[in-house]
Amino acid sequence: MIMLHMSISLFLFFAAFASAHSVSGNRLLVVHDVGVSPKEYSTLFGFLKDRLFDITFKDIKADTSLFQFDERLYDHLVIMTTKSKGLGPNLTARKVLDHVKSGGNLLFAGSPSVPETLREISRELDIEFAQRDSLVVDHFSPDPKHPTFNTFSSNQNILSEAVRSGNSVKYSGIGMSLGESSMLVPFLRASRTAYSYDTKEEFSGVEDSWMAGTQMVLATGFQARNNARVGVTGSLEMFSNEYVNDKTTGNENFIQEFTKWVFQETGVIRFDSGIHHLAGQVGNATAYNPKVYKVKTDMTYTAKLSHWNGKSWVPYNPTDVQLEIKMLDPYIRQTLPSSLTTTLTLPDQYGVFTFQIIYERPGLSNINHKELVTIRHLRTDEYPRFLIAAWPYYTSSAVVVMSWLLFCGIWLYFSDGTSQEINGKKSKTKKNE
Repeated sequence: MIMLHMSISLFLFFAAFASAHSVSGNRLLVVHDVGVSPKEYSTLFGFLKDRLFDITFKDIKADTSLFQFDERLYDHLVIMTTKSKGLGPNLTARKVLDHVKSGGNLLFAGSPSVPETLREISRELDIEFAQRDSLVVDHFSPDPKHPTFNTFSSNQNILSEAVRSGNSVKYSGIGMSLGESSMLVPFLRASRTAYSYDTKEEFSGVEDSWMAGTQMVLATGFQARNNARVGVTGSLEMFSNEYVNDKTTGNENFIQEFTKWVFQETGVIRFDSGIHHLAGQVGNATAYNPKVYKVKTDMTYTAKLSHWNGKSWVPYNPTDVQLEIKMLDPYIRQTLPSSLTTTLTLPDQYGVFTFQIIYERPGLSNINHKELVTIRHLRTDEYPRFLIAAWPYYTSSAVVVMSWLLFCGIWLYFSDGTSQEINGKKSKTKKNE
């Protein structure tokens, strides 16, 4: 009976995982402080439940553990704070970053009073929040302190055309600046007329702002090298029922696609297989992926990539995938066609080579596939004979041999008469003496 219950539990677990829209799992933890009521964000959590997430809510003061026996307890972590100065001893910056390093996803929404822990986490991601108690203001917006922005990212891998051409997003919060890291993926920027305003100042305008214009980012993503994703925004109100349910804004569609990207429901690709064999050898399974090739051999390489469409993996055939065959430095770098199949000639250099495909595009999962293959030199009986380029050497060798034989023949032919004549002269000289 115990084994039956265990089998049923395992079946339900894997069935839930298989039906989840996120490729990294459906266990989601929401950590909030006393200033955040989950009821005020019920529309957001309703979207997540419709996408089959198993949501757990915990207060920031609760005893929260992200790991057990060095294994993640949650696949996704959401931090929502408004007034707290920290996240408590159980959610230090190091522990939250360890969650990301282990492959977990993270989403945190700040406010003008961003906790120092979130600032420390954002600095590790090359993100810097504006000074405390700052607010993004745009006096050209109908509501300067709650402006709307439509300066979306043009990257089609993260936002659809419906969002980029749709209504503006209503925003109320703090601004951010981004560093030069290539792992950052901006989603939403401020307009040219917006700036960061310190609410402690007496005047509604400032002469020297911390940041202004489109350089100020409002929502951004970060994708780690292990493909874990982080979403950062300075506006918690952007996810509230008041903003999301306002049909005059594009908050609903924006946060849907923003959270889908962060929780790895969109923009996810993977490397399925790399098949290589001698050119022309098709259908022989034993000939696929040999460990040793011969120099200057024609080889066919086929890569298979897949894209997650939210429900299943479908073939993905981009036209900018490159195959590298390298030993320290690349000897061959070739762009694969849309079929992801190419035939090439291996280099005239023996050694241990790496067949490598690195595919890194903003908004998509990183692919770094490597395979070690040995390229050997020719055996003694494999070298070609009687090369056309060697005919001068063959001719010179034949001429030398023939010249030597001619010399020997001449020398042998004339050697007897000459020696007799010399011997005769010597004998006459002796008789005269």
